Amino acid sequence: MGSYGSQHELSTADIIDIRSKSEKLLSSNDIEVSLKAKPPSFPSLLLWNEEGLKRFEAVTYAKEYYLTDCEIELLKEHSHEIASKIEPHSVIVELGSGCLRKIAILLQALDELRKPVDYYALDLSRPELERTLQAVSPGTFQYVKCRGLFGSYDDGLEWLQ
Repeated sequence: MGSYGSQHELSTADIIDIRSKSEKLLSSNDIEVSLKAKPPSFPSLLLWNEEGLKRFEAVTYAKEYYLTDCEIELLKEHSHEIASKIEPHSVIVELGSGCLRKIAILLQALDELRKPVDYYALDLSRPELERTLQAVSPGTFQYVKCRGLFGSYDDGLEWLQ
């Protein structure tokens, strides 16, 4: 078993806050500029709060949203082949990790192949990270270590460098 501790507890050390100190929350000016643009729009960051993330996850379970089901079938069919090409001790970062149901297939294949890797789930919502990382709670894998990165895509890209 992994060396994480209790299977139902996610320590704050398992989620790293990588938000840039200069990152500001959306201001009313940002929204006003977006609405005055041609064509008008909303900053996408408004959609990715905790409620928005849960709603999008619900969409991915809808039969009409076939993309997720297709991706899952491809991963089930090819996960061991993909995992075999990943070097031991690699770092895997998933930008916008969602509920982890797709990546869990690959992580399971890596574990079955006894490949030690570090997996980092990146998300904008700490509560969502905590909730979704429960799917790969301590003890799930022996060789794969799972952690969270709390921040934006840009923060994730900077963290990788």
